[in-house]
Order: sequence, then structure tokens, then C-alpha cells
Amino acid sequence: MKIVYVGLLLLVIVVTLIDMSLTNKKKDSRFRPGSIGGGFLTRQVGDFIGQHQFLHKLKMKYANKLSLVNHKTKRQNEVVIDEFILFVTIFSLVISFVAIRLFTMWYVFFIIFFVSLFFIVYLGTLYVSMKLNKIYSLFPMALQLFTDEYVSCKNIKGALNSSYYKMPDKISSVFEGLARRFASESDYVEVINDFTEGLDFVWGYAFAELLLLSYEGAGDISEDLIYLNELSNEEVKAGAETETALVSTKMVFVILNLATVVGLLFSLNFIPISKYLYLYTPTGNAGIIFWIGSIIFGLTTLTIMKYL
Repeated sequence: MKIVYVGLLLLVIVVTLIDMSLTNKKKDSRFRPGSIGGGFLTRQVGDFIGQHQFLHKLKMKYANKLSLVNHKTKRQNEVVIDEFILFVTIFSLVISFVAIRLFTMWYVFFIIFFVSLFFIVYLGTLYVSMKLNKIYSLFPMALQLFTDEYVSCKNIKGALNSSYYKMPDKISSVFEGLARRFASESDYVEVINDFTEGLDFVWGYAFAELLLLSYEGAGDISEDLIYLNELSNEEVKAGAETETALVSTKMVFVILNLATVVGLLFSLNFIPISKYLYLYTPTGNAGIIFWIGSIIFGLTTLTIMKYL
């Protein structure tokens, strides 16, 4: 049986790598319309997500977030997300098949699959949040540099082009991406909306509103930018520190629970009596259910705390 599972795992890895290699080949063809479509399996994942409005909106939101982190285009990051979901799904399936061998109970397949899927996706979102927190902490400095340039030239594109290279590296690329999109695209509303959705930051939304007002004929926004910079400077620093601490708490929580999973699997595989105690007694079943419930409750609480 072990040979079968090893063979299954190798097959999954080979199929996934082939599918991703097809995606990378298509990414090299920059000038062909629709060339960044991914491999066959990746496209199937994308089509499935596109058929569900909630999942599609969530995917677009994280595609914009990733654009600020990895400096790829929104379309490229849509494919990155599809590849990530494909890999996580196949990886969770393999873990679930192995779990059946250990637990010999059919319903464990579904429990392990969804728990694995949830944990890995959650870790992915935590990674993005940690990267964005570093950008948030530098936002007041970037806003100050942009404001100084705007006061001199009274032009948004000119201020962006003159200020982004003076900013720290982590946020310089964010404003550089905004400047490049303003230079190459005519739909300024879409450019600004993608920027704010990716940043997902209260002061970023306020900054975007000022940009929109300027483009829609409000005239000089120098005083508004100066006032916004004064408001945001102290609060952003305090908020970024709180958010960083919250993300760190989430990471520790997830790591500890993953360690618990490893310990449970180890005991079930190498300590015969533990298998009976956990799986074939009411107390053991109740303990596992309580543990899963505590994970869901803990992560939900940590997520809600972000908005309090």
C-alpha cells in the first residue's frame, strides 16, 4: 500500500509541474492576446471560480493584493492564484488518502481534506497580510514624498514619476506600478480602484478619493493631501504595529495547531492504543471535534479583532 501512495504522490507532483510549466510557457508570449491563460488544470480551476460570484470577487481582491507584493500584473496573479488553489487541492487530496490508511474510517477523508485545505489557504493569506503590513508602515513617508512633488507640479502623473524612486523599496514599487498604469491605461477609475482594493487600507482609500476628485475636475488637492498626511502619520504607525502583532499571533496559532496535527498523526501511527482511544471511544471523538471547533473559533476571533 505504501508503494501505491508514493506512486500517487509522485503522479500528482508530475501532473502539477507539467500544468504549471505550460502556464510559464504562455507567460513568455507577452504580445499574444489571452496568452496568460495557464495550463489545462489551472484553467479548469479558474473557470470554476469564475462561475461563483463570491469566489470570483475574492480572487480579484487577492490578485490586486499580490500585485503590490510580487509586482506582477493583475492578470498574471489571477493565474498564480489558480495554480495555488490547484496545488493546495491536490496536496490536500493526497493527505486525505494517506489519512484513510491511518484511520481506516471513510469520513476522516473529508475532515482531513477540508482542514488541510483551510490551513494552507489561511497560511497563504497570512503571508500576503504580513507583506502588506510592511507597506502600510511606510505609507505616511510615501504620501509625504508624493505631496511634496504634487505641491510643486500640480500634476498627479508628474508627482508619481518624480516621487516613487525616492521612496523605500517596499513601497516604491507600489507607487511605481500605479504610475506605470496611469501612463499606459486610459481608464483612471479602474487603475485607482485596483490600487485601493489591493492596498485595502483606510488611508489608501482616502488617498484614492483625492486622486479621483482631482481627475474629475476638483482642481488643486494640495491642501487636502497635506491634511491627509497629518492625519495618517501617527495613526498608521500605531495601526501597523497592532496589525503586525495580530498577524504574528495568527501565525503562532496556526503553527501550534499544525504541530498538534503532526503529533496526533504520529501517535495514531506508532502508538496502537491511541488509535482506539481517539477513534473508537466517545471521549476521543468528542476531543477531536472540540479541537477542530476551537481552531475555527480561534481563527474567527483573530479575524474579527482586526476590525474592532
